[in-house]
Amino acid sequence: MARSGGNNAAEPQYTFATAPSERRGGCGKSYNRGPEPPVLLKTARKIVVAVVGGTVLLLGVVMIVTPGPAFIFIPAGLGILATEFVFAAKLLKKVKQRALEMAGKVGVTGVPPAPPPAPPQDPGA
Repeated sequence: MARSGGNNAAEPQYTFATAPSERRGGCGKSYNRGPEPPVLLKTARKIVVAVVGGTVLLLGVVMIVTPGPAFIFIPAGLGILATEFVFAAKLLKKVKQRALEMAGKVGVTGVPPAPPPAPPQDPGA
């Protein structure tokens, strides 16, 4: 939709984008993700994710010095935070890389071995 201020040729023509990808400077592809949620809902979601993810992460950090599965809680907290925050996604990626390096040093390949085949059953017993 173009808007003009008169017949003056020197006046620039302004166009208003209607597609979300155009408004954000995207590549022009349009994905039908439904209507944008209200700002209040986005903010509330971000706050909930921050509180829940931060709590799980904090529990994991506490479990480093107390008995508990810190190696489960810390990545879980970062995973929750990574759904809304870029810094957590970057940190989670570094944690994953470090865990794979450490697993490689002790000989863990990441693929569990196949279980041994079950012995044949005697149908007469």
